[in-house]
Parts: sequence; C-alpha cells; structure tokens
Amino acid sequence: THTHTHTDADTATTGVSLDRGLDRVRRPHHNKTARKQHTERKAKPPFTMSLSAWTHHSLLKATAPINFAQGRLAKGAVNREARELLREMTRARESYIEQLSDPSNSSEAVTRSCNDYLALLLGLIDPPDASLVEGGKVPKPVPSADAHIKEGAGDAPSPASEGVDAESDEGGDEGGDAAAGAASTKKKKSTKKGKKADKEEPMMLFGAVIPGMRGATLYKWMDAISGTLMEFMDAQVELICCLLNLGLWHCLHASIQGAKAAAGDEDGAMTKAVYASLCTASAVFSYVDKFELSKVEFRENHDFDERLVESMAIQCLAEAQEVTTTIAQKKGYDAKIISGLARDNAELFAAAKEKIEKMPQTLAADLNSYCAFKIKFYEATALCENGSALYAKCEETNQCGPAVKCLNEAVKLLFESAAASENYIKEKKRRSNKNFNQTRDNDVTKLDAFRDVAKKTKNLLDKAERERSFIYHDKIPDFLPEDVIPAKRLVKVTPYELPVLSELWDKAQFNQVLIPIKGDDVSTDKASSDSSRLKFGRHFAPSRSDDALCSIQ
Repeated sequence: THTHTHTDADTATTGVSLDRGLDRVRRPHHNKTARKQHTERKAKPPFTMSLSAWTHHSLLKATAPINFAQGRLAKGAVNREARELLREMTRARESYIEQLSDPSNSSEAVTRSCNDYLALLLGLIDPPDASLVEGGKVPKPVPSADAHIKEGAGDAPSPASEGVDAESDEGGDEGGDAAAGAASTKKKKSTKKGKKADKEEPMMLFGAVIPGMRGATLYKWMDAISGTLMEFMDAQVELICCLLNLGLWHCLHASIQGAKAAAGDEDGAMTKAVYASLCTASAVFSYVDKFELSKVEFRENHDFDERLVESMAIQCLAEAQEVTTTIAQKKGYDAKIISGLARDNAELFAAAKEKIEKMPQTLAADLNSYCAFKIKFYEATALCENGSALYAKCEETNQCGPAVKCLNEAVKLLFESAAASENYIKEKKRRSNKNFNQTRDNDVTKLDAFRDVAKKTKNLLDKAERERSFIYHDKIPDFLPEDVIPAKRLVKVTPYELPVLSELWDKAQFNQVLIPIKGDDVSTDKASSDSSRLKFGRHFAPSRSDDALCSIQ
C-alpha cells in the first residue's frame, strides 16, 4: 500500500499546503512586455531570513529618570566624594538607559554601560563598612521566610487575587507620594468588576519599608508582561530590572544582526554576533533567576516571576542552538548531527514552554504558542534528518519502511508547526492591538528554513516510497524506530557575573541615619525624583529602530 504525503483534507484542516511557499512552475508568458516584467521581478529576490531570526521577545522595560544627587539619598552624603559618587551614579544610569534605546549599538558598549552603573548601584544595596561613618549604620533588611517561593510558584496568590489596590495621588503615573508602610490618608482607587480604570495606576510592587541607602530612592519601571507601571523603593529590585533589560536588549540586538545576516553574511561575522548575543541574554536571565530573585519578595505574573525569567533563559539558549543548527544545515553536515541538534532545539523549547504553562494565558499565550511552533518545527526537522539517515542505509538493511515512517511523521509535524505559527500570529495581534506591525512578512512557511525542510522531506519521502514499493516491499512500521538519533547540544554559555564594586566607594562617606524615610520630610521628597515620568514611552521602543527589527514584536 502506498502511503501518501498529505491529502486535500490535511490542507483543509491546517489551512496550509506543504508546497506553499516553495518555488512553483510558472506558465510561459507569450507577451514580450509581460516576459520582461516577469524577468525583472525575478531579478529582485524577496527579503528572506533564517528561522532563527523569527523570534519572540518582550519589549524593553520603560523607566523614569532619577537624580541620585538630590533628595533623600543626598541627605546622607557627608563628604565631597560621596556627593560626587551620587552625581556619577546619575550620569551612569542615564548613559545606560540611552544605550538601551538603540538595539543596533554594539554589545560591548551596552554591557560596559550597564556594568558601570551596577558597580555604583551595588554600594546602595550593601554599603561597604568603610564608606559608613561611625554610628551611621542601619539594620539590614531581612526577608521573611515566605518572601520568595521557589517551588510551587503557580499556587502563590497574585496581587490581584489578594485584592491589592494600587495607591497613588491624582498624579497617576507621576508617582505622587505613594509610600508603603507610611501612614496614608490617600483614597484607594476602585473600578467596577470587569472594567478597566479610566487612568492607569502605579502599583507598589514591593511594599516593605527599607531604611537607609537601599530604600531611599523611588524607582519606576514598566512591567513588560502585564503592562503595569510599577513603583518600588528598593535598589535590589532596580538591579534586577537593569539586568532584565540587559538580557532583553541582547535579544533585540540578535534580531537586528539576524536581519543583516539574512541580507548577506559572507564571513559569518553577523551570524556569530547573533549567537553571542543570545548566549549573553541566556546567561543574564539565568543569573537573575538563580541569584537575584531570591533577595526580593515573590510576586507572580510579573516580570519578576521566576517561571517567566527561567523560561526566557531557556528560550534564548534554544535560539542560540538554532543558529548552530542553521550553520550545520548550510555547511551540509551529516544528517545524524543535524538531527541531534534539531532534537535538542525541540527539547529546549519544550522546557521553556513547560515553565510558563501555569501562567495566565492572557499574559503568556503568545509565548506559549511561539514555543509550540518551534517545538513542532524542530521535531519535524529531526525526523526529516533521521529519515534521511535511514534512507541512506536502505540497501544495507534491506528495508525502507522505517525511513518512510520517519518522513511521514515529519510531514505531519510540518503541518502542525504551520498551524501553530498561525495561532502565534493571532495571539500576538491580540496582545499588541494596533501596535502589531502588519507590514512584515509573518508567514513562516515562506521562510527559507521552512521551505528547505519541507522540500527535502517531500523529495526524500517520494524516493523512499518509490524504492519501498518497487524494491524492498517491506511494511511501514506502526511506530517510529527505537534507535531515533538522540539530542545533541553544542551551544555553550559563559555564566554572567556582576561587576566589582566601584572604586568611588573607597573615599565616599555616608551616614544612613540622616536619610529620611519617604513621607517624613516633604521638602526632601519634592527634591527627589518621585514625580519623574517614564522615559521613551510606555514600551521603550524607539521608532528609529522599530523597522530594523526582524523579530515579530
């Protein structure tokens, strides 16, 4: 019996034909003008890109500017070196935020700018004893035993389920005098169930009052996954936000380099840059998850949700492995190597998907469907190469049925991956609303990577079926062969490390006792940066770089 590749029913079910996106035979043009126009069109190939450049990442987290040299923190500076340190910290933060605004900047410059700021910020989180005057210490904050829940995070109540209302003045995003722990006479804003508030309210995410330098400054960041403005008075959370933005920037930078590599990358420099950026992003997210999130109070369904951060670390690792797989395919490596790499890709995306499956679908549906597409595609790629390896041994084993079985399964998975990609586009449009860029070519079946795998699978299946029917006459097995090529990982990530404390702290002198709690000194509060607005808009996506991104935003 002949096993067909796919039927019209298959196409009707998925809405996609396996041949879709492949070059088709065109009818001859009898008219000379039409022939000339057709030739001109063929001379300009359409823009194509590798599947490894077809990625999903959150936008950068928007933040409000801060002047550390004025307000509460400046009250504790008791010598010139301390005041100079605060001015340098202000400059370093502004420089870092400016570097983040352009994804085409060099990775070295952005990382260096981030490290320059963090080297100063670390002194606020854990001030060195030498920089504190005698009697100028305050107790260090000690997190409660249940402040951070590592296991069973999905069962932890979210702020919304606990009935937490955001508190603020009439200033909305300007912050007002929202201070957790201080006596408050402010009105709580309430909305009718199922309706959005007329004005977006800032949420004090981490509410414990932290005395001294660590809790002297009000920080404002946009939560990328929920779209909520967050306020907090904890330099530790500021450090986490800066690191998350560093990782997200490297994801966007990888997309920029991926677009350039698609246009032409003879020496492979841009492809290496994509690989390096994704590895850096994975290392940063992994570092935040393992070493920094445990130092702050746990809140689920936000950017600080460890399930999301761990998922992003694995996702970036999978996308770095995609680059390796693409290089192996272009260089014509052995089918067993490509199959192992592709299988590892599928397993990594499956692991990333598993981490966020218990998160609300209103927040994670697009990332879920993105991972689902990549899982199916790389499973199909692995089986295609596995089938190719088995087909090469048909004469030796005197059977072609196992190869046909692998290739048939690969065809099935290609249909499923195409359907999953369409589901991802729908979810992305739903989340993005009017911000979704409709002008980009979002049909994944038109990408070279998908077309190449589909064409190779179809051609191999036709050959294998023909030889099985006319030469070997063996039965197609009901199950895949037991000796399926195992996963193989070649990507290596260098762990991220925080910079060492800046030397400017050596001579600076602070008295933490002199730093007032927010709300205790109105004039000092006004001199602080409490009323500053978000920089570069809510989504921190400058227009000058939007068109250059080849990832789907």
